Amino acid sequence: MLLTAVAVLLVRQSDLGPSGAKGMAIAVLPFENLVRAQAQAERMLANNSAADNLRNLFEIPVLFFGICFALYVTGFVTPLQESLALGFVMLRTVHSFVHTTYNRVTDRFLAYAVSTLLVFAMWGLFALDLAR
Repeated sequence: MLLTAVAVLLVRQSDLGPSGAKGMAIAVLPFENLVRAQAQAERMLANNSAADNLRNLFEIPVLFFGICFALYVTGFVTPLQESLALGFVMLRTVHSFVHTTYNRVTDRFLAYAVSTLLVFAMWGLFALDLAR
């Protein structure tokens, strides 16, 4: 558990004052608010697919943005590069849709794998154009 509540606190006699208690005493602290907050946090974190999807958008798409910028700056944009870019965007849209709805891993992975191959193909074609 993220938050762990300790319901009982052991206190030394000197901390209790002159009550005459010997040895250890038990002080019960009100943790009802903490327990309610913990339950609410667990409900909020139960479905984190949208957050996971946002994190995924900072992985391969960063390479896509980089190649798009490089193609623009160098002027090596071709119809093939445009088609690969469009395919990447469409497959990432499918990936996000699957991830935030029914989240079947095999469907999501297929969209991810093919879109990643498209970005790598874009980088490969760019490297060939630079070599010429």
